[in-house]
Amino acid sequence: MDVSLIPERKPIVAGLHVDRSGRVWVRRTPAVANAPATWEVFDRTGRAVAMATAAFAPRIQVPPFITENAMYAVVADEDGVLSVVRARIVRQ
Repeated sequence: MDVSLIPERKPIVAGLHVDRSGRVWVRRTPAVANAPATWEVFDRTGRAVAMATAAFAPRIQVPPFITENAMYAVVADEDGVLSVVRARIVRQ
């Protein structure tokens, strides 16, 4: 692997996703590989309404499917085997 090909900086945003209610989920780029994912959630007017963190690291290449109560995402295990996970959305 040619380390010189790895950029020194990464974009702050790893992905943008819109849920079924029209909220925009902005995924931050993780500082380290396989770190839990973090999203900022904005309503239709652009107002920040929530912060979300997952206990898993969804694949950036496959957008999650987000409903009112759950997120479905693709993850890889330590052997690289892909599977779909369902995470409940808990409001506090």
